[in-house]
Amino acid sequence: MVKVIVKTNLLGLIICKTEIKRGFIFIFDFLNLHKDVQIDLILCNDNFIKSLNEKFLNCIGPTNVLSFPLEDEFNLGDIVVSIPAVIRESFLYKQERIEYFWRLVCHGLLHLLGYEHGPEMFVLTDDMVEKLYLLQNSNYSKYNRQYSL
Repeated sequence: MVKVIVKTNLLGLIICKTEIKRGFIFIFDFLNLHKDVQIDLILCNDNFIKSLNEKFLNCIGPTNVLSFPLEDEFNLGDIVVSIPAVIRESFLYKQERIEYFWRLVCHGLLHLLGYEHGPEMFVLTDDMVEKLYLLQNSNYSKYNRQYSL
């Protein structure tokens, strides 16, 4: 069972915890990962991700997503997503907000799983997002099974 801990200081998120639950169950099925793991998903503002970006990567300014893998068999690590960046960049790239949110989450998760930027990671991200986006517009019943948030 995958356990996702959602942490946020934002009101009026673009996605609810139930949708996040279903999305992660789908992603883990898609990647054929069937082990007990935990992921912390931190949904934040630009100031918070900016401080992390500067502190840990020595990069100035905010970014859209950061991943912090852990050397732990049970806890894969943290994915940090800037919701204001999702809103801005989804408009810029002409994508639905929810689709772009999942693009960033999938990208961050693949980094936690050891993928580096390159064709394999980008194709896998595109495939997951496309199928997840289609799933969100169909029947989620398969993904309503036991899950811990």
